[in-house]
Amino acid sequence: MNPRFHLLLFIVLLANALYAQTYITNVTLADVEKKKWVGNQTVVISNDIISKVLPADQAIIPLNTTVIDGEGKFLLPGLVDGRIEATAVYHIERGKIQKVYFKQ
Repeated sequence: MNPRFHLLLFIVLLANALYAQTYITNVTLADVEKKKWVGNQTVVISNDIISKVLPADQAIIPLNTTVIDGEGKFLLPGLVDGRIEATAVYHIERGKIQKVYFKQ
């Protein structure tokens, strides 16, 4: 095969990977500024960052993108802090409470 064809194919595949997008459609979104839920939204994620939020009926979804159906789901962007600082955890087993400590 032609080396130019291979180079062109490589560039196209690389560009597709670099500009990959994920669309979460029909999701209910938490609007923390207005303190309300906004239903039937499409969230566009580009390069692991939310790049756009728009009503689902206005979204134009390109071919070759990842689409996640958010029907009946809720999205809370930026509201989760998964970090914990536990010094002790209580373990309950068969009605007995045990305190389990972690080293600091």
